[in-house]
Amino acid sequence: MFESIKRTLPPTETVFVIGAGFSAALGYPLVNDLLVRLWPRLEKQDEHDLAKVVVFHHPAFNPKQKTSYPNIETLLSEMTANEQLFDASRNAPTGFTLDQLQSIKANLLYEIARWFHEIYQTNVRPNPPPWLGKFNVLVHEKNATIISFNWDLVIDDLLFSEGISAEDYGLGNAGSSKPVLIKPHGSLNWYDEKHGGRIAARKQIPLYEDVFAFSSFREPISISGRKYSPLIIPPVFNKEFKQGIFKPLWQACVDKLSKAKDVVFIGHSLPEADMHARFILRCGFYNQLLGVPTLKGRAQPTGASVVTIVNPDLAAARRIEGVVGTSGRCDWQPFLASDWLMGHHC
Repeated sequence: MFESIKRTLPPTETVFVIGAGFSAALGYPLVNDLLVRLWPRLEKQDEHDLAKVVVFHHPAFNPKQKTSYPNIETLLSEMTANEQLFDASRNAPTGFTLDQLQSIKANLLYEIARWFHEIYQTNVRPNPPPWLGKFNVLVHEKNATIISFNWDLVIDDLLFSEGISAEDYGLGNAGSSKPVLIKPHGSLNWYDEKHGGRIAARKQIPLYEDVFAFSSFREPISISGRKYSPLIIPPVFNKEFKQGIFKPLWQACVDKLSKAKDVVFIGHSLPEADMHARFILRCGFYNQLLGVPTLKGRAQPTGASVVTIVNPDLAAARRIEGVVGTSGRCDWQPFLASDWLMGHHC
């Protein structure tokens, strides 16, 4: 995709925080339009089953009326509440079983994952836009850490096209010779043993305990029609991080942010409902001023970082500014990620 960039660089002092606005410039959906754009891709039976669930929660839903679609975060949160209170909400069996509901939800996430793979393989990988190359150079020049809340594999392939390791994803003892990509919401090429154990061993890269990465930046293909569901955190209001891999990932986020001199948010809106991201980011900025906690107290603080917010949405910039705190200096750049990377950062 891009030529490999190899340099010996000092330890990272720059952190890029990447959100959906970064990938939207490549054709990926946002929370508000994801279900609208996904719906025509669904098989008839899947569409029929999902429609019954959507209509229950949103009686005015009409697949032909775009304004009647809920956003995907709302719908998945409602389906999760439905699961949790399924038995408590009925005194007798109904036409809809808990297993069916869970299957519909799992299939919805699987179809989203397949769609994201297709966008990359069809639209992005064959003809990457110039601004993506600019980002690649910028990241390597600064030997930066990237914290990406996106599932897609755009940045993964951009940085690690010659092969991936646990260290590349911020797991283990990462060296200082190349950038690190931390994905605290999971990734489309990560699988636990249950969902991806049948992938050929030669294509499995050990990441953490029973979680591994698929070595190819594409969807695993099963001759027998098996579905490989990736390890991703669904966009719900109350996210759950049950697998052990997420603890070191979030710890790595705090560690990198706590020592950063520059933090650049690109296309990240920091929604009010994403309490986990807000908390972890706040920990990092808090530690910049007070020092990282140790068994003997706190380490020497590195001081407040310079924060750049690349997002045309002022409300998003204000939310990020609130988490940074009054001691941080925020520079709002009201541009799309693609426009800013093509020159506005110079």
